[in-house]
Amino acid sequence: MDSEFASALIKKAWVLQQTGEETQAAAILDRVHVSLQGDLNARAWLAHALALADEPARARAMLKELADPEQNKFVSPCLIACIYIALGEKESAWKWIDEAYRQRSGWLVWLGVDPKMDALRSDPRFAQLLKSMELSQENPE
Repeated sequence: MDSEFASALIKKAWVLQQTGEETQAAAILDRVHVSLQGDLNARAWLAHALALADEPARARAMLKELADPEQNKFVSPCLIACIYIALGEKESAWKWIDEAYRQRSGWLVWLGVDPKMDALRSDPRFAQLLKSMELSQENPE
């Protein structure tokens, strides 16, 4: 009913990303980021979207700020990992996923089904992590 409802817009952007509309998704997440007045989660989703929308310089600038613990109160390591995945930096993503595991991040419950993690699924560490958390990996096919 509210065309500016942030949670719905974020989910819409995620769907657009999965259908190849990365630029449109980034535009939506930019609106969300502005409307939420710089919310760090919204900033992380925007950085992820910018990386997917072929704007790596902007994504990296945001990532640098988000990953700096001295500049922020808290950003989930899973969100940082998602940005690195979108930038194609899998080893950096693994570092943050490991940190999320150490922190027992709530985001990890989605690991087995989140399409943002698809680039890591073929890595043996992925299956091992799911096993250690007693989660299963859904077959997307």
